[in-house]
Parts: sequence; C-alpha cells; structure tokens
Amino acid sequence: MAFHALRIFAVSGVTSCTAQRSKAECLDVLILGTPEALRTVAQRMMLGPLDAEFNGEQFRLTRFTVRNQGDRGRLVFRADHEAVERSYPVANGCADPPAH
Repeated sequence: MAFHALRIFAVSGVTSCTAQRSKAECLDVLILGTPEALRTVAQRMMLGPLDAEFNGEQFRLTRFTVRNQGDRGRLVFRADHEAVERSYPVANGCADPPAH
C-alpha cells in the first residue's frame, strides 16, 4: 500500500503529512517536520480528536497509537477514524475548522 497526502486541519509547520489505510477504520500516519511542529501535533493528539482530510474525505482521527518517536523530525502513529460532514464555512479557499 502507498502513502497519500493527509491534511490535518488547524496544524501548521509540518513538512510532510501522509497516510495509508491499514484497515477500513484505521490510518497509519507519517508526519515530518520540525521538533516544534511535531510537539504541537502531539499536544493536539493528547487533547482529543483531530479533524483531517484524506483522499477528499473528511475524517475525525481518534484513538492514537504512537509507533515511532525515535527521530525528532518524524512522528508515526496509527489512528482510528470516523467520517464527518464539513460543518464549517470555507473562506478564502481555507477549509480549516475552528480550533478545539
């Protein structure tokens, strides 16, 4: 299986964010970026679900299992996901929902 682009809303500063389906309800996620950006992502993961887009579908990522934190510039995790309807306005081409 190949990794494809994943967009996690309301998260910035990452160099690359990709994912692949490991099961029908799970995504394996690889994020590359600065240690500060990855720390922000990890903090958001601890606070609750993350809203994301993968292959044109909106998802809420939940139940995170961190797989690798050995490299300060890389975060690898598995997350369950559930489909969600976009319930926030798109303004100026930006579809980010309000911060949690």
